[in-house]
This record gives sequence, structure tokens and C-alpha cells, in this order.
Amino acid sequence: MLHKLGEPFFTTKQNGTGLGLMISKQILDRHHATLDIFKNDDKGSTFRITFYHES
Repeated sequence: MLHKLGEPFFTTKQNGTGLGLMISKQILDRHHATLDIFKNDDKGSTFRITFYHES
């Protein structure tokens, strides 16, 4: 399921739209940032946002 995160309209919630991560990625792109998603060994995922400074 991790590979589908960020795809438009993919959701695991009954009332979700599946657009939240896609929109978040677009915002991060505009700010020269990246989003990395890691599966945790026990449960859930870790999301890491990294902002890059342009010189």
C-alpha cells in the first residue's frame, strides 16, 4: 500500500478523497522540499519533510 500513497484518489478512509498527500506534495515541490515515507517495523509509517535552501 505504501507505493500507492500520493496517487490521486487513493484512500484507505471510508469518507476520504485521496487528495491530501497529492496536494501536500505539490505544495512541497513549490517550496523545494521533499516528502519521504517510511514503513515502520511495528505499525504505521513515518513521514519526513526536508526543505532545501537555494543559494
